[in-house]
Amino acid sequence: MRKVAFLLCSDVVGGHEFQSIELALIAKKYCDPYIFLNSPKHLMLVEGKGLKYNESEKCFFKMGNFICQFYFGLRNCIRMRNMLREFDQIIVCAGTIEAGISSGIALWGKNIYLYVPMYIDRTWSWGKIGYVYNCLFRFFVVFYKGIITINRIQGFFFNKWRKTYIIPNVINDKVKKQIKLQTNRRLYFAGRLEKPKRVDELILWLDNKDNPFRELVIIGDGSQKDSLLQMSLECKYIKVIFYGWLDNMQQENILHGNDILVLNSLYEGEPLVIREANSRKSIVIARNILGVRGCTHPSNRFNTAEELLGLLKLADVGKLRVCENSTEDQIRRIRDYVAKQIFA
Repeated sequence: MRKVAFLLCSDVVGGHEFQSIELALIAKKYCDPYIFLNSPKHLMLVEGKGLKYNESEKCFFKMGNFICQFYFGLRNCIRMRNMLREFDQIIVCAGTIEAGISSGIALWGKNIYLYVPMYIDRTWSWGKIGYVYNCLFRFFVVFYKGIITINRIQGFFFNKWRKTYIIPNVINDKVKKQIKLQTNRRLYFAGRLEKPKRVDELILWLDNKDNPFRELVIIGDGSQKDSLLQMSLECKYIKVIFYGWLDNMQQENILHGNDILVLNSLYEGEPLVIREANSRKSIVIARNILGVRGCTHPSNRFNTAEELLGLLKLADVGKLRVCENSTEDQIRRIRDYVAKQIFA
């Protein structure tokens, strides 16, 4: 049986890291997968899953811009190639294309694929300069034989440069089994507390006397946690409660079906938290960005603070709809069919 290495090119635990392990689990039907962890935080993802893994080597990813990634890849080239010489195929699991640059350079010429959740159009945050940066994307993926992504929207962009495979995300089966309601409806956010999530702006917009909801639950961790905590102390109209990082079952003990998920991200691939909210029969209100278009209703999206407040008022009186996910059987059939093409 072919030996396949999965490299977790990340220093955090989030939706894509969880999905990378799920990808290895479906690949197990067709190959012998081996997971290389890049951080002690990743150990929790593989324990009890019946997967082989290595938690000691950390040469696949380092924070920094693409110039740093090139240098890091060249510096670790010999080490990585020696470490992975026995594998027939290598899957580089990276949250962004940039995070896969160093592994791509170090392993160029081998049978390597990039598993990435989203294409990030840098013009969204950088304006006209972003067009120049976007042109570099073709060079960033030249090292790979193919790209694996999570939906057709993302695949449309990646397919311009490399053969692309679509493997939809899978959600935790236990989510949809615990649909609970409560009288005190709350808003909530779950995800990394980093700048692209724009949680600071979300808190600012929600701290408004016209907001009909008086409580915001924040689940997650990240570099902005301390500043967000300080910001929450100054809120006048909304109480912000921080829970830190929680696994799926812990989240289910806190969240209820009539709580409302609010996302204000600058960009997303296809947020796992949205599909989990849909399964919980929760209303989702999201910033009108590319990555949410396959899992939210157009009527539930906003661009400005005024539009957000308007949607909150509609949600308060029951005038927003819950979005339906594809069925679990449909998703698993697609995942299995595409995994067979890649790994068999």
